[in-house]
Amino acid sequence: MQDTKVLEIAINKVKSNGRIRKSIGSLQTLIESIEETGILFPIIIDKKRNLICGARRLQAFIKMGRKKIPYRIMDLDSFIAEKDENIVRKNFTKIECLYIYNAVIEREKAKAKSRQGSRTDKHSVKFTESMEQSRDSAAKATGLSWRTLDKIQEIVDYGNESLIEKMDSGPVNDVHKTVLLKKKYKSEMSKIRKFKQVPLPKTVKLYNKDFITSGALVEDSSISLLFCDPPYNKDALPLYGFLAKFGKRVLKENGILIVYAGTFHIDEIFKSMTKYLHYEWCLALLTGQAGKISVMTKGIFQNWKPLLMFAKKKNVKKNWLIEDVIKSIKPDKTLHIWRQGSHESNYLISHICPVGETVCDPMFGMATTALSCLKKNCKFIGFEKDKRTFKKAENRIKHFIATGKDI
Repeated sequence: MQDTKVLEIAINKVKSNGRIRKSIGSLQTLIESIEETGILFPIIIDKKRNLICGARRLQAFIKMGRKKIPYRIMDLDSFIAEKDENIVRKNFTKIECLYIYNAVIEREKAKAKSRQGSRTDKHSVKFTESMEQSRDSAAKATGLSWRTLDKIQEIVDYGNESLIEKMDSGPVNDVHKTVLLKKKYKSEMSKIRKFKQVPLPKTVKLYNKDFITSGALVEDSSISLLFCDPPYNKDALPLYGFLAKFGKRVLKENGILIVYAGTFHIDEIFKSMTKYLHYEWCLALLTGQAGKISVMTKGIFQNWKPLLMFAKKKNVKKNWLIEDVIKSIKPDKTLHIWRQGSHESNYLISHICPVGETVCDPMFGMATTALSCLKKNCKFIGFEKDKRTFKKAENRIKHFIATGKDI
């Protein structure tokens, strides 16, 4: 039979030798709790007054200057009891911490309002300061910062059950970033959908098709500039050959093809493209720190992307002059993860393609090239086989036509 009566014992009579826990940690929060609500759980000692459970409570009482502490006597293995007390338990989930935080805030609001009285114009500054302190105090009670709790609240308000589960079992910041991106995506999609009824100008032709099978829609020798960003992975390498073959047919005699290329497979890209076109130059697109990629297998930090330039005919005289180093401005990838920046397409189209001439992008993605053509008064022909991406890109173009603003 265990003696479970709660009694008080003089602190100096409790023996606390042989404890597993050596680090007590900060006692401030525990002291504040004891001062406000009293000790919720008495310490546990055996019949010889050896401390079994409650080392932090005992130290808090000592620090508070108390002479006695509530206790219970239980005949337990002190090693097992201390282990189980500190390990075999379940902490509050993040959502439960949020509930505690909000409940404390509401209580403090009620107390502050009561102290303020019926006049709402009185002590407003002090009231605000008091609420700020209450927020800090409420957060402290959960062991989380109020900034983290605010993020948890935003995740809960968003209402996605899978994200809430992910947040409760992992880092809050990662899930919060996902929520912000999803909210931004929804907002931007809402903006561009408003203008889906706006007609496209005759200078813009969009095809929800694969250029490999539907390239015949573009006339022979009709394109001044082919500008394209294919995928960079090894499986996509055949696209570069198809692109060069397509370019050989549709480019004008003095036409140019410029293509983004992955550095890893650049030798294979050269081989497949020079079967049909003449290599002219390699432009360097500087991506800066924001776009820096670590290529661990090569021991390289890559700060640039190759833009490979090919011509239909060798050594055709150019009536333009461009820089071979272009600074990229990091694009907003909310609507599409592979979206490229508009700075390079604006620059190259304005210098290479005369006004009124035609630019073609056989894999136009989010239609950045199309928007550059509209800005520079060039015609545009584009292919995008993914239906969802095509619709987003089309609406983005229509939004630009209607508002004059990119998104």
